[in-house]
Amino acid sequence: MKRIAVIASIVAVLLSPVAVVRADELKVLSAATMRFGQKDVGDNFTRMTGTKLAITFGSAGGVKTKLEKGEPVDVVILPKPDIAALAKAGKIAPDSVHDIARTALSIAVRKGQPKPDISSFAGVKEALLAAKMIAYYDAAAGGADGVIAERDFARLGIVNEVAAKAKLWKSVQEVTDERSADLLINWQPPLLSKAADYEFVGPLPPELQDPEHSTWTAGAAAKAADLGAAKGFTQVLASPESLGVFKGKGFTPP
Repeated sequence: MKRIAVIASIVAVLLSPVAVVRADELKVLSAATMRFGQKDVGDNFTRMTGTKLAITFGSAGGVKTKLEKGEPVDVVILPKPDIAALAKAGKIAPDSVHDIARTALSIAVRKGQPKPDISSFAGVKEALLAAKMIAYYDAAAGGADGVIAERDFARLGIVNEVAAKAKLWKSVQEVTDERSADLLINWQPPLLSKAADYEFVGPLPPELQDPEHSTWTAGAAAKAADLGAAKGFTQVLASPESLGVFKGKGFTPP
């Protein structure tokens, strides 16, 4: 029944005046966090339309730079403020923009370690200072989570202490392969996926989150080869059924 509901939603979207899908393939540039659930949503879209998806994942900063430099693309998925900036610059069709889901910056610890109390500023600070090695995405590599994490370290007054024991990821593969650090800071879906080696502790307190930059938004490129098809896919990404898929991976409503 769930699959039927997903298909029905896609059909409704594709029959709308905006979304006339003709392309054989859509090129998608996406922030890597969205790969959790993206395959299931994309497979549903392809089954209904015959339109394949060629998805390239990367850091949010890297994806934004590629579009700004003119790399051919049909659909882009990035943090909400980045899509807004690209739409203002004429790179994204404004009427194609849809919020998909939200994440939360979170912590996981190596299995067997006590779970720290991170419900407060003081608790997060204590957990970070106690950890022997902290792994997170390198802000310089364009990871939105790394940018927010480093901002939080500054707010907690422990930039130097964290830097002295930090292991910085520069690719999605490094996040996936991580086994050596005893504390991880990342978006919730990737941390939940590492259950074989790490235990998910929970999201950081609200005051250490950034709701705008952790809301993932899709937009069709203004120069998409088939703008109608691209708009159709952004609508499907934002459908209630697609949100159900993403929620199963640890995302929340936008």
